[in-house]
This record gives sequence, C-alpha cells and structure tokens, in this order.
Amino acid sequence: LVDRFSGTPFQSGRSNAKARHVLTADHRGHRVLAFEYSYTTTSHNGQNTTTTTHCFNVVAVGTPRTSVLEVRNEHLGHTLLGLLGVHDLQVGEPTFDGTFRITAQDDAFALAVLGPELRAWLLAGAEERVPFRFTGDHLMTWGSGRIEPDAVVADADTLIDLLEKVPAQAWEGTPS
Repeated sequence: LVDRFSGTPFQSGRSNAKARHVLTADHRGHRVLAFEYSYTTTSHNGQNTTTTTHCFNVVAVGTPRTSVLEVRNEHLGHTLLGLLGVHDLQVGEPTFDGTFRITAQDDAFALAVLGPELRAWLLAGAEERVPFRFTGDHLMTWGSGRIEPDAVVADADTLIDLLEKVPAQAWEGTPS
C-alpha cells in the first residue's frame, strides 16, 4: 500500500512510509479499503535535530479505471499559484471554481464527472466532502491523523454518495 497510490499525502520515491491498520470490506455494494499511512521526516537547524511523524487516514472505494482527477478546497496558496500562471481546471461556475481546485489528467473526464448535480452536492458540504481523488481504479479521500472506525464509515459513505452522483456518461469509455 505504501507504493500503491501517488499524490498527497503519499511520499514519492524511496521513503520510510508505513501502512498500518488495513481494513477491506464491502459496504453498500462497493469494495472499500482503509488504512493509516505514516512517514517520518527529520530536520536539522544547525543546533537541534527534530524528527516529525506525519500520520494520515486514507479511505478508498474501487472504481472502473479512470484518469486522475483531484478536487480540493481552494486556498491562498492556490491563488498565489494562479498569479504565477499555474491554473487549475475551471468548470465555468464562479462559486464552484472559487471554492475548489481541480487537477485533472483528462479535462473531458473531469468535466463529465463534475456535472451540475455533483457540483451542487459538493458546494452544499464542501468541508466534509473534499479532498478526493480518482486515481486509476479507486476514488479516495484522506485526512490528517490516525484512522478512526466511525470516520472510515463516514468517509466511505461520502465517497459512495459521490460515485452515485457521477453522471453515467462519465463512465463511457472506461474499462469495467
């Protein structure tokens, strides 16, 4: 699992990352994977060495194979990147575009997934429903901290609700 996924919060390349407390289950007709992902970093300021453990909870639901699509809350850092010419995908709805940052390998897939019903649903509960990423054959979310059983079920429910709101035409052309 340490090397299975990429992007935030996962370390790329060689690392001391660990996956623990792995859970797989069928929930609401979907295969769910949950685990705790952690790694340590060490920094030295010339006098002291500090080791920090970074811990994340990850929940993923199986999907047909897709390109990568990530949706996160917009924040000041993204705005600054925009000023430097780095732009995310825009769907053409100002409220949505101002609330979320969208990164996609395939703009057509992203725009098909982010149909009006899904955009409205995301806007109605932005803090609880992002970040998420379609990553090959999973839809996943992550958060800081240790894995909590009740939170796993809530995150799995949110991801499944999201999948159920994806318009059918978004899946056209994806392998089953």
